[in-house]
Amino acid sequence: NKLITVYAPEMDRPVTVRVRLGTPVKHVLAEMGIKYSTGDRIILNGVLTGMAQANEDAPVCRANDGLMVVRKKDVVPFTDEACVNCGRCGWMCPVRIQVNMVGRYAEFGLFEKAVLNGSGSCVGCGMCAFVCPSRRPLVHYMRFANTEYQKKLQAYRDEQARAARREAEMKALEEMEAMHSGSSSTDAAGDQE
Repeated sequence: NKLITVYAPEMDRPVTVRVRLGTPVKHVLAEMGIKYSTGDRIILNGVLTGMAQANEDAPVCRANDGLMVVRKKDVVPFTDEACVNCGRCGWMCPVRIQVNMVGRYAEFGLFEKAVLNGSGSCVGCGMCAFVCPSRRPLVHYMRFANTEYQKKLQAYRDEQARAARREAEMKALEEMEAMHSGSSSTDAAGDQE
């Protein structure tokens, strides 16, 4: 079981409830009498650090501490507007990442540069996205850069491992051929005597 705090705008105050791990959020909301409709956001973990769920069947897991419903009228959508270089994101970042630059690196697929400039240090607090006048999805860019960099790194490691296996197989094959040709020449010498 897991204790999570549940909140929706029509509630007077958040309520902490005990939920069995794996329970879909729609069951938790139904049990609490919270209704939601198309366009509302169901968020696991809270407004700044939480993630909107793709559907109401998302399970409650050990990492979840909160469940929140944000009504459609209160949702502030992200945009793909260009960064205006105001610097607010960097000033708000508790880790002091140059968020505007890292966001652009991630946006344009320069994942190694994003990681080298601090995307891996992001704590996911969401303050950068909260203050961004262009409403850019900066936390999403950080997560995207980290995920894609890890995929690229894993692909490189896999290729290195395959190359090492191929090299070991070739070496073993050469050794077997050398042993076979060595035993054939010994047999031939024995036949001549």
